[in-house]
Amino acid sequence: MFSLVLATAVAASPSPSPTPPPEIAHVVTSDRSDETLANSIRTTYVVTKAEIARRGAQNVADAIASVPGVTIGRYGAIGSAANYGIRGSNSAQTLVLINGEPAPGSLANSVDLATLPTIGVDRIEVVEGGGSTLYGTGAVGGIINVITKPSTGSSASVLAGSFGEGALDLQGRMLSLERIVSNNDFPLPNGTARQDSDYEATAGRFSLDHSLGALRVSLSAGLNAAHLGAPGPITFPTLSARQNSLDEDAELTLRRDTARAGTVLEISGTEQQIAFWCDPIGDPGTSSGGCFQPLTATSTEGRAGFDLRNTVDSAHQRLTYGIDASRGVVRSDSGGTAFDPVSFAPLAPTVDALAQTAFYAQDSIALRDARVYAGIRGERDGGFGGAYSPSLGFAKGFGVLTLRANAATAFRAPNASELYFPGYGACSTPAFACNLSPERAKVADATLSDGTVLGGASFGWFVNDTNDLIVPTQVSPTLFYPQNVDHAAIEGLMFTLRTAARYHLFAAIDCTDLYKAEDLDAGHRLPNDPVLSANLRVGYAAGAHGWLDRAELWVHSAGAKYNPFPAPQAWANAIAYTGVDALVALRVGSRTSLNLRGANVFDARYAQVTGFPMPGSSFTLELVTR
Repeated sequence: MFSLVLATAVAASPSPSPTPPPEIAHVVTSDRSDETLANSIRTTYVVTKAEIARRGAQNVADAIASVPGVTIGRYGAIGSAANYGIRGSNSAQTLVLINGEPAPGSLANSVDLATLPTIGVDRIEVVEGGGSTLYGTGAVGGIINVITKPSTGSSASVLAGSFGEGALDLQGRMLSLERIVSNNDFPLPNGTARQDSDYEATAGRFSLDHSLGALRVSLSAGLNAAHLGAPGPITFPTLSARQNSLDEDAELTLRRDTARAGTVLEISGTEQQIAFWCDPIGDPGTSSGGCFQPLTATSTEGRAGFDLRNTVDSAHQRLTYGIDASRGVVRSDSGGTAFDPVSFAPLAPTVDALAQTAFYAQDSIALRDARVYAGIRGERDGGFGGAYSPSLGFAKGFGVLTLRANAATAFRAPNASELYFPGYGACSTPAFACNLSPERAKVADATLSDGTVLGGASFGWFVNDTNDLIVPTQVSPTLFYPQNVDHAAIEGLMFTLRTAARYHLFAAIDCTDLYKAEDLDAGHRLPNDPVLSANLRVGYAAGAHGWLDRAELWVHSAGAKYNPFPAPQAWANAIAYTGVDALVALRVGSRTSLNLRGANVFDARYAQVTGFPMPGSSFTLELVTR
């Protein structure tokens, strides 16, 4: 079933697979309350559990890589870090949630979708465009909400693949476990093997959903521990750099619904620990590579959140309002390798608290042939003062066509890394003033959709105008510090088209033309923003019988525009590439299937981030029992 769903469908589109009922009918992220997908005014895409399983996506980056408007920039094979953004925004401007609450690492901008597991995930909702009215800081480009849920059954899978990759998944009704290992010893363009790129991770997720009379209780808790090598770019390799990380999250939700209202209380907590080091003896540092972090650098973050909201419904109106409150503590330690540029004294570890307090309200009204909403948020982010974030939008039908439009202001307060990390954060070095201001953006979009064209089509435009953009600025040949220096202008067009199933065949295509993504102060294009990106999906979904269950092909292509950046900023130049992935799923029993997947099957060598090589063709074989 075509489970990558756009909320701009006018009516339920024909399913591209023979199994009729749609996998997703309701979403909870776009308006921070339960609503039908067809009624969502904000552009919303959903990646379901079934789609995650079909793609074999072991992390959230892989799961959403084909969502229109989403950009994923990897630094290598499985386990390597990934940049991400929506509609030209960067990782810091994209809010990542787990069950509606900020993911571990949100305070320090260290949420890595490439290591955020999909174990126990029911679906991922991607809301595009500014979301600060309902969610606050960090939602300039959009929101990625990873939603977990107790499973309705149990399953197990074992996987083996290229470059020493292996995985074991066990999923029960309330508990899911996963173990992944990979050597990642793929060959480099010069024929040598990539070294110190191994990866191993263990993840678990517990989910509970229970009713106590009129009270519904949901509990989710997850843990992900990873150990990996960090070999660096080809131009500056290291053979011994290692990283350990531990992410933990827990969310408790209490919900009470009446005929016309719903009250939700959410209590959440997250913790992240990251340690990075290398061996200066076996891997001595030189001007061309080697160990550059002989003492362990650590970053520890803890956050607690409290959210209370109420939704009141009448015949033609819905009012949602609530309060958000959170507090976090971040400790950063460079391991004694960062020095004050004036006194040359080693910088001490920093321990700092960050807080958020906000009130928001959004009112939506249904008219005869239109829906309109307006909302506002007032938020205070610690010492950075307050910000107001209004938004408004509407959806109106014109026969078989529906026009949806949104406009809002969005903002992002500086994160803990930009403020406090020794040797980089603006507040960590006495020689530099701690004067960072929040980013402030004006965002808007308009989408015209038609659910009667094949399986559904849409065409949209979006714009993002940001002031006080926070970027790393070179202040000496070897030092970079974040400063508010830039004004960025982003504009683009998006097109999606999908077919209904015919003779068990289906197809879908989308294209994003990011024709403007400019740093207006510096006079060059923003880094890692491809001018043109497109996804094509074609497949065959068999009926209930036969040995062939499914065959699919995914093609992702990204263009690039070269920026004449001076050294050492040349790394910001994106590389154009086209990658092709494939799946053949076979039935080998009534409850057992065998999945053969290929990634980059035509061995198109490319680097999504310059200097960090990607593997060539790779294949996995997965046995799944249900």
